[in-house]
Amino acid sequence: MLLLDGIDIFMQIFKNKIAHKKKMVSLKDFTRFDPDILRDDGFIFLDNFDNMISKNPEKDQQFVADEHFLNDFKKLLLLNKTSILSLYNKNRTFFANIEDIPTTLGLEFYRSDKCSNIIISFDIEKNGHKYDIFGLGLKFSPFKRSGVFDNYNTDNAFHADFVDNLYSTSNIFYLYPEKPQNDTTTFLFIVDYPGFIRYDFGKSDKNLAKISIDGDLFRFAIFAFKDFTSSVSFLYKIQDSFYLPPFNAFGYTHSRWGIGSSENLLTIVDNHRKDNIKLTNICLDIDAMIKSKNFTVSDSFGGFEGLRALSSKLNENFIYLVPIIDAGIKIEDGYQPYEIIKKNDAFVKYSNGSDFTGKVWPGDCSFPDFLNEDGLESWKNLTKQWITDSQTSDLWIDMNEPSIFDQKDRTFPDSVRFNRLMFKNRDVHNIYPYFQAKTTLDAYLENDIRPMFFSRSGYTFNGRFCGNWTGDNQPRIKHLFRGWQQVLSLSLSGNTYCGTDIGGFWYSTSEKLLQKWFIMAFFHPLFRNHSSMFSKKREIYLLREPVKSHIRSIINTRYMLLPSIYSLFMLCMRFKKPYMLPFITTDNHIIDLIANIGDCILYSPFDNVIFKSDRFIKKSKELALKTEYERIDSKDKEELETLIDKKTYKKLSINNISFYLKSGKAILIDEKDRIARSMLDYSCLKVLTNPDANGNFETFIYMDDGRSAKSLQNYAIFKISGTYAKNDDNIIEDSLTYNIETLHNTLNETENVKAAGILQNLTFRSC
Repeated sequence: MLLLDGIDIFMQIFKNKIAHKKKMVSLKDFTRFDPDILRDDGFIFLDNFDNMISKNPEKDQQFVADEHFLNDFKKLLLLNKTSILSLYNKNRTFFANIEDIPTTLGLEFYRSDKCSNIIISFDIEKNGHKYDIFGLGLKFSPFKRSGVFDNYNTDNAFHADFVDNLYSTSNIFYLYPEKPQNDTTTFLFIVDYPGFIRYDFGKSDKNLAKISIDGDLFRFAIFAFKDFTSSVSFLYKIQDSFYLPPFNAFGYTHSRWGIGSSENLLTIVDNHRKDNIKLTNICLDIDAMIKSKNFTVSDSFGGFEGLRALSSKLNENFIYLVPIIDAGIKIEDGYQPYEIIKKNDAFVKYSNGSDFTGKVWPGDCSFPDFLNEDGLESWKNLTKQWITDSQTSDLWIDMNEPSIFDQKDRTFPDSVRFNRLMFKNRDVHNIYPYFQAKTTLDAYLENDIRPMFFSRSGYTFNGRFCGNWTGDNQPRIKHLFRGWQQVLSLSLSGNTYCGTDIGGFWYSTSEKLLQKWFIMAFFHPLFRNHSSMFSKKREIYLLREPVKSHIRSIINTRYMLLPSIYSLFMLCMRFKKPYMLPFITTDNHIIDLIANIGDCILYSPFDNVIFKSDRFIKKSKELALKTEYERIDSKDKEELETLIDKKTYKKLSINNISFYLKSGKAILIDEKDRIARSMLDYSCLKVLTNPDANGNFETFIYMDDGRSAKSLQNYAIFKISGTYAKNDDNIIEDSLTYNIETLHNTLNETENVKAAGILQNLTFRSC
């Protein structure tokens, strides 16, 4: 790292720290009001959760005019000028009036004559009763939220604990009792406002939480449940649909800003193969473009003709290219993307009607207006042309907060307007990447392609259209630890296909830290090793022993468990359940150091041997266990196993990766240890079982072609259940009887033949 880089990082962090200290949500200049008496002014209690269209269309004509905006986002954005408040009780019926809100919350509303802000205030500690707060998606902070958080998509590249307005925004959070009882209530909060929001969780008043909404165009909903898991499940039902990645998206992904040429890329592939390091995806960063311009291919990759040949060659070996597309479009006469969007008058504007310009990698850029029908259509057509020209089937979108280098906050200024001046940036800023993701995915699906597709930025419920990674992290143990918490928190917000940059994006990492990171990310859906051109190369075959062998073993073990990972993920999405959740103990405490994977696996990277000697991780474990699970004996605080009921879960270890398998469940293992194109590409699988006390177990297999858009409708789910006979000491291994039940099957004839072959060749072993 250069000295100037170090100074730049220090200044960025220093500025953010100073700004953070100023944050407060004060009620001093605000007066309390009762929403119930404002019905005539448009503060409406909805009588139907899905009815998001304004009841006063005359007042809201400006919003109704945009058909696309209304239809596509009617479940996510309020469309009336003033506020709409939706309040649910635990029976999912609306409160009749404001007085019916549970008194434990002390819910109050404030408005000021001096500004447009509305503040929603409620109790988080009263009469000895205290709530913990979880959620808000991507935050660089402890899993349990405390303090002030801004939700405003921004490129904060050198972030730390006090930087909270990161790349992606989710206005979803949970209130959970600090000391849960069987009869306590969990609250799910959703604030539907895509503009600037500030959350003050006990900062200005330790007893209160305050939400400051910088505008009138919002929706606020509260749902109450008897337990935490039910509240998360309900959120997934509200979200309704989820991005479903192809099979290859779960394999190992190598990514580096600075691969430079197709020759270098083929060398990376060959060296992985020579060293028996499995590889499925390779990302192409901005260096694969012509001067960083979107929808172009540099001469070092042979232009479009060279890229097509490269992609075809790699696909034959089950390796897939994942190119990058940024948000900014270079202002350049004759450059087709610029000319097309300019002709359609579909760039984001200044308030005076001229196109907004800002500097990004290519230089001066304008930005497609994704809140405008013509902007969306232009982007979709450019994406379709890119698919045809490049012959690639996967994509990642970056810099879409959007990141703008010459702006004070590194993103759109307040003077920006959308949809031909209809919407102010301050009111809708966070929704910009939401519509970009939706229209990009549509372009692929309309070409019968189910892409590996993930984004850096997003808004609430962005998980409907794409995956999410946590952005430009650093090669520090603290960032590893926060990355684990970020992925869990994203899952609480309905963002399911997600992961971190393994090893940290900026600058060089130690080989030991890289190894730890691979262990941490083992069950993450997005399993990507990503680094910048300013860091030392970290291709696994370049590492020294024994680290190289350890990481190779981790990657290859991931491929052994890939049939389970894929099936668990897809089943969770089909049944609208989270793939990853923090562990809930038998007495209802939330432990974020352990994750539930699907319905059968518990995993904690911090329980693996490599972490036990790490001072930061050890301290974090002790702190988390002390604050979140106080009843553990002090002598046991370092051992996560004390939290896990051994009668319910059995600890397994495969190639030094330890996890827990639930009683009565089973997982799928590919013992041939190979790369497959889809679930239908396996010839045989082993079913590793953990029979319950009666010798029973069950598991599920999800099968599809793993690639085409048609597979989103054509797939099969099989349930496998079995029973072992038992003697006094143990089960009898060779006494198994099992049954295969078809829960769903829309596969074609050829695919059914392949599926039947796999099911007939299953082998079973108890653990």
